[in-house]
Amino acid sequence: MTDDIRDDMIRIDRFHEVARRVADMDLRREQALAQVTAVSDVDRANAVARIAENGSLIGRVSQCLGVRAEAYRVALERLVIAQPSPMAADADRALTALRRRIAEVAAAPVAPVALVTKP
Repeated sequence: MTDDIRDDMIRIDRFHEVARRVADMDLRREQALAQVTAVSDVDRANAVARIAENGSLIGRVSQCLGVRAEAYRVALERLVIAQPSPMAADADRALTALRRRIAEVAAAPVAPVALVTKP
């Protein structure tokens, strides 16, 4: 369990890096849509949908991080009841670090993205 928790900490940082890049590209896409005059309605709708989908996915993954940490907590409690072990203390420390990292990532939002409504 400890290894899984530590692997998740690495994945959180990687995900957050990618999410920041995607949000930056979406912001640039949104700015371009506001400037370009020769964009078909279909292309504009597709771009706006892509921006919304990316934001939704990033938000959903962020929500799931807390759910995952809670699942680890429940699993750790059951493990300690079933088979107490000094390794449980390591897992508990790793879980505490994971929860702290999740809170840090949540406190540093990726980027605000407002959808373009200009026709």
